[in-house]
Amino acid sequence: MEKLIGRKLNIKERISFLILKHNATKKAKGSNKGSTALAFGISGVALLILGLFLYPLILGALVAAIVAVVLGSGAKKQNPSDKKAYTAVLLGWITLGGIALLAILAVIAVATW
Repeated sequence: MEKLIGRKLNIKERISFLILKHNATKKAKGSNKGSTALAFGISGVALLILGLFLYPLILGALVAAIVAVVLGSGAKKQNPSDKKAYTAVLLGWITLGGIALLAILAVIAVATW
């Protein structure tokens, strides 16, 4: 940095630069939450579809959907314009709704048996 401006930085400028650098790194790391939530949302839907054939996978879909909703909501609070976070929350709720629908259908099937 000192080579760019052509002089040595004083202590106040060095501290300011370190704080700015730390805040920029922190923001760059925090922006990954939407992508992680989206991955959980997609895996939740995939596990729900696979759970129709292998029923224990529905538990994995339930966990993935809850994690997608929680992480997606947190990412939306940090950055309201994050489309990945919005999609993750939507996929999470769709998965939870599908699991609830399957549970209701299972209860109806067992009751009429």
